[in-house]
Amino acid sequence: MKYLFAISFLIGSTWVLGQDQLTQKNSLSLTLFKLENTSATLHNRLEPKFVTGLSYERLISKWSWISTIEYGENLINDNCKNCADHYYGTGQLSELNFFTGYNYTFNQYSDSKIKFFTGTDAYISLMNYSGSFGGGWSGGGTNIDRNYLLIGGLQRIGIHYYPIQRLQLTLILSYRLGFGWRQNLQEQGYSSAGEGSATIPQFKIGFTF
Repeated sequence: MKYLFAISFLIGSTWVLGQDQLTQKNSLSLTLFKLENTSATLHNRLEPKFVTGLSYERLISKWSWISTIEYGENLINDNCKNCADHYYGTGQLSELNFFTGYNYTFNQYSDSKIKFFTGTDAYISLMNYSGSFGGGWSGGGTNIDRNYLLIGGLQRIGIHYYPIQRLQLTLILSYRLGFGWRQNLQEQGYSSAGEGSATIPQFKIGFTF
């Protein structure tokens, strides 16, 4: 399904590339890849993640408003080579995230093909992390199945690169901080939870119109 979505996105981008540049006030972009750590995992390490995300951005002078929805299912190699008596194994991470906020582009009106920007979002995240892990103090391992609901804020810096007219390639570094609730599905209990997640980096492809 996500491949069909990507093909439709590229067909649409081909159509709008020929439109008048003076009307360029909007952009649509597709998230392709992230290198990110996730607090829901056991060891919170940077891991490659393939996430399908769609962003819409509306330009207002150097400021713009941007909203993003993304979904991902990734296998996480959850290990810590320098930790003693730790749990290890492969976890399944599913996440649905919604972000909305603003960007400020420093050189919006320059003729450069590279634009530098910073931005801030509010976000809400729904996640599930599950798996069977070996190791631990007793060596007996553990099973995990947890849901998360997290609300917070995100700060980012990034660059847009325009190799040809209207085609937009984006590189982003960001950090998000959130708080919320964790549900342990094996024990049917709830507890408070926090998140600190760095994305170094995120790649997106898009078009302006």
